[in-house]
Amino acid sequence: MDTPANIIGKALTMTPIMSGINADGTWGYGINGTNPIAMVQSGCTTNSIAPEYTARTTLSIDPFKGFNIFGAYSWKRADGETNAFVKPYQVYESGVSKGEFPTTGSSKSEHRTKTVTKQYNLQGTYEKNFHKNYLKALVGFQSEELHNTYLLAGRKNYYYDGYEELVNGDVSTASNSSSKCAWSMLSYFFRLNYAYNDRYLLEVNGRYDGTSRFKKGHRWGFFPSVSAGWRISEENFFESAKSVVSNLKLRASYGAVGNSAIDPYQTIAGLSKYDYLFGEDAGNKFFAYRPSMIPNKDLGWEISRTANFGVDFGLWNNRISGYIEGYITKTSDLLMERTLPFFTGFSKVWQNIGKTENKGIELNIQANTLKTKSFSWETTVTFARNWNKITELLGGGDIRNNSWFIGKPLQVHYNYEMIGVWQLGEEKEAQKYGAIPGDIKVKDQNNDGSIGELDKVILGQKDPKIIASLLNS
Repeated sequence: MDTPANIIGKALTMTPIMSGINADGTWGYGINGTNPIAMVQSGCTTNSIAPEYTARTTLSIDPFKGFNIFGAYSWKRADGETNAFVKPYQVYESGVSKGEFPTTGSSKSEHRTKTVTKQYNLQGTYEKNFHKNYLKALVGFQSEELHNTYLLAGRKNYYYDGYEELVNGDVSTASNSSSKCAWSMLSYFFRLNYAYNDRYLLEVNGRYDGTSRFKKGHRWGFFPSVSAGWRISEENFFESAKSVVSNLKLRASYGAVGNSAIDPYQTIAGLSKYDYLFGEDAGNKFFAYRPSMIPNKDLGWEISRTANFGVDFGLWNNRISGYIEGYITKTSDLLMERTLPFFTGFSKVWQNIGKTENKGIELNIQANTLKTKSFSWETTVTFARNWNKITELLGGGDIRNNSWFIGKPLQVHYNYEMIGVWQLGEEKEAQKYGAIPGDIKVKDQNNDGSIGELDKVILGQKDPKIIASLLNS
């Protein structure tokens, strides 16, 4: 059954000469029988509800000054229910019936989903000021789990109006499918903040995350980070410059983050049910199961390590402010879905395929261009330049099936190079490549007299190298 968006799309692509409603009130032929007006007014009915239920409780205790214990538990259930009925409609063209559409006849489908998410968090925080020192420490753990169920059932051939319940369809056309999945994650974390005289800043973080998406031995990863800052504008020697430079801060950081964002069960071999038929009798069949995906028990965390250096500034009492920073991120054990050759019997497999490097600079400037009691005008200018490339791939070489090339960006346009159109007078040369005048001319990169996979080249990258903007508000 078409979605509302698809029906609207079909209505927008109908040309003015296509009939929606004929002069005699009958349904027009539309787009080869597909009439979006008829579908909306008499051919399709969809009812959907999506209730959500949420419960949350928190507990906060202060055993002594500066120390806080905080706990939170949340539970959320999201249900989805969709009932859809398709009723054929008769279409006419020039007064002649063109039959019923859709040609598959009437059908009913019912779709049910349920997703339950649970989160639990417990942490302790200690905060203290002494002399010119500030200290804050936090430790805790967090757990999260999700359970999802899905059910779809349908039947065809409904012959009487008003009897559109699922049970009234032709039992021989009954179909159904269902699925269930669950995943969980457990994390232990800490954070330490220290500041001296509000000038020298230090922060240390660490996370120890475990996920059910990976098999034992690969589930846990530790991801530390450290950052430091120096507020130069708070130094005594800077006082003479504060009439112009009202704020100046240097900062630097280095840390690691992990990524486990893959679907559950990618580390085990999934099975799919298939029908096997004996003889010519369609009812003489049995069901069997065969692997539907290749398991990868060695899947593990994708880890990105980033170094960042920046300067925050403010001029003339922060009338103009902004920052400039540079960064470099090196990602290892990149989690990607790799395309497999057809002869393997499988199309794709998840793997930790290699390493990438991503670096760049960013500039942001904000200016209070004009400000009065009744009017304000602010201008923001941003500029970013980025370079990224693959530095290593599984197996040591390029993976052309996925358009991954060492030394090149991760997302590239990899295709044939079009160099024009075959012209009259070039028939003999075009014939070598199975083309005729008027066809697109593809460059023979290796000059072997034929066009094949080896003639594909990198035409460019998909991600922009430079992003800039100017905003006035």
